[in-house]
Amino acid sequence: MKCQKCGFVSFDNLNKCKKCGFTLNPSEDALFNQSMADNGRKQEMSPVNSFRPPNIDQTFESIKKDLEEIDKLSGDAADVFQDPLPGDIQSLRYAGFFIRLMAYTIDISILSCFSTVIMVAVYFLISSLSLYDPGALEIIQTFFIPYVIFSSIVEAFYFTYFHAVTGQTAGKWVCGIRVVDAEGGHLGMKKAFIRFLGYVLSWIFLYVGFLLIGLDRKKQGLHDKIAGSFVIKK
Repeated sequence: MKCQKCGFVSFDNLNKCKKCGFTLNPSEDALFNQSMADNGRKQEMSPVNSFRPPNIDQTFESIKKDLEEIDKLSGDAADVFQDPLPGDIQSLRYAGFFIRLMAYTIDISILSCFSTVIMVAVYFLISSLSLYDPGALEIIQTFFIPYVIFSSIVEAFYFTYFHAVTGQTAGKWVCGIRVVDAEGGHLGMKKAFIRFLGYVLSWIFLYVGFLLIGLDRKKQGLHDKIAGSFVIKK
């Protein structure tokens, strides 16, 4: 510290000048330098700060932001490559080939019996109004095409209506399975009718569309893939 009277420079911690004895008044700069020096010594004496690298907080923040970006990118990639399983039926079990074959057999048996009963009733009605009794061959020739048309209409209504409204035909109800859409709900009339058209395609191609059920991981036949439907166990 410099003496304000004689100009002699001595130590900062002295109260009087060693040369002239003048009482020393520390300047503002000296007080500031002294304060900074004291703070520096305190930081050096702290056991935490002595081992703390400089700018460590900024480094941690940078690493945190980088990790958040990596998580975001990995999440986007998972959404792209994830198998698009239905959201509401992921935990449910898909119905396999044989249980669905049993349900389909029950449905076809019911429809065949119903159509046959109706056509036989029509035959007896026509016979009762006719003046002659037609032979068996004539009966087959007369009623075969109407029977096929009538049966097709009944099947279209049966499968479309029950799959759309309840998700279950009689056969599926007996076997404990049902048809759902990708969200686990009912198909609706439009999708249910499209699914029936898939039935028709499978019939045309010798039931190959039905055989896909046993090969597909989600147990979807051709009609399921066309309509976006799934058959699950209740």
